[in-house]
Amino acid sequence: DSSAFRRMGMLPPKGILITGPSGVGKSHLLAVLGAKAQQRATCLSVKCTDLVTKVVGGTEAALAALFATARAAAPCVLLFDQIESLAPVRGFDSTTEQTFDRVLSTLLTEMDGFSTNGKCSVRFDVEIALGLPTESARRAALTNLVAGTPVATDHQSTEALVAALTDRSEGATIGQLHAIFQEAAMLSLRESIDVTEIRAAALERACCQVVSDACRV
Repeated sequence: DSSAFRRMGMLPPKGILITGPSGVGKSHLLAVLGAKAQQRATCLSVKCTDLVTKVVGGTEAALAALFATARAAAPCVLLFDQIESLAPVRGFDSTTEQTFDRVLSTLLTEMDGFSTNGKCSVRFDVEIALGLPTESARRAALTNLVAGTPVATDHQSTEALVAALTDRSEGATIGQLHAIFQEAAMLSLRESIDVTEIRAAALERACCQVVSDACRV
């Protein structure tokens, strides 16, 4: 709510950059923010890899067209997923045509022009850094995954299974926790195509395969 900032004599943030390693939930958070933004403005969600073309100048043209669309739809929020594919570090472009340096220049130029329109917000003046989930966050995520999956706990309680997986998954991302259950399902199906539940042993084995250092002795 921008009025809350203005009551404090401040301008609201013009843009947010979400950073963090792969699998920590950046794209999910982006989707949540987009759903919230749609209540008050036009929301354009863009997967940046879709803008990259092999045609020289094609990516810059696609960027310019995107910002033109956003200006026409103001007030508008642009959501860029995987923006690193468009904006690597300037000066480290190894392509012959300096493609990515040109794309980055185009992006910055469009953002500068965009920010002069009071109805549009694009500057990345706030950074949200997403890190690896804490032990309590892993436990909560694993509890939800176990509850939503047909799991045979092999004569141990659900709480004991979740506790064991929580201990073994230290350093895992949320994406890796989901991958553990996917891998455990595959392991179970390899044993029997008629299986109806994932065994706890399969989950523990999958945890060792998916998460580095999960099998510490």
